[in-house]
Amino acid sequence: MSIEENVFAFFKEEFPDQKILFSSKMFILERDSPLQEIEDEAYFFTLFFEKYMEKFNVEIDEINWDAYYPYEEIGFWDWILGRKHKSIRRKALTIEMFIQSAKAGKWLYD
Repeated sequence: MSIEENVFAFFKEEFPDQKILFSSKMFILERDSPLQEIEDEAYFFTLFFEKYMEKFNVEIDEINWDAYYPYEEIGFWDWILGRKHKSIRRKALTIEMFIQSAKAGKWLYD
């Protein structure tokens, strides 16, 4: 199998097609799918990155997590009243990024 196929198979094993939390939508994993829709928690991805680095021998010195998981302070009353907040722009974290980094042997993004 090629690197692309191996990385994609690794993701399919780690993140099988699943229902999005609090939604009736199914998330079908594709190469350009934003992975934040699967798991919107940076801590979870740090554990996943360790597995990925070990399996594909990818060197990841530092990742700017704020680019992929920006922090937004939400006021208590805004949260209670369900007020909409301005959307924070975040970079999509995709399987294609992991494939290209596996080919290069290091994390290429940020």
